[in-house]
Amino acid sequence: MKVRQFAMRAVCAVAVAAAATMGAASAASAETVPLPTFWPYSPINLTLGQNAWCNGIVDSGIETDPAKPGFVTAVLSSRGMHGVGPEWAQNPHCKVTWVFRADNGLFSKTPPMAIRTEFGEQPESVRKEFWVGSGFTGFTIGATFLDPETQQLIPQVSYLGGFAFAIVP
Repeated sequence: MKVRQFAMRAVCAVAVAAAATMGAASAASAETVPLPTFWPYSPINLTLGQNAWCNGIVDSGIETDPAKPGFVTAVLSSRGMHGVGPEWAQNPHCKVTWVFRADNGLFSKTPPMAIRTEFGEQPESVRKEFWVGSGFTGFTIGATFLDPETQQLIPQVSYLGGFAFAIVP
């Protein structure tokens, strides 16, 4: 009889420990986390913006939330933008329209979408969530001279635009 009681207590203790561990793991995974990505080109964007020849370095990244399958968050982190002349002294913000695109290697999963930013002289980040679907996905993030929504020319460009591959949950 004592062996059965000991075994039942041991099984119950293991079950409680497993439940506590799983509960802690699920609570911790509710936050967005960086998506493991392969960057064949650098995630660094050398950027020339729309105000007073403003320029700087912007890092791009992709994050995901395990609670939202198929969604990714594009992250643009400025290291600080700088401009020249009285225009910059009057308005020290560098306006840049970024293009975000997701594809599966052959066909586009989403149309090109815009991320509009205004970075100042201090480092800061902008996040925007997109639905791209689950599975193998290629991502492109960069500033181009053509607005993806209005198809108008804008005076900006980025060199070494971010391009990555990842598997979206």
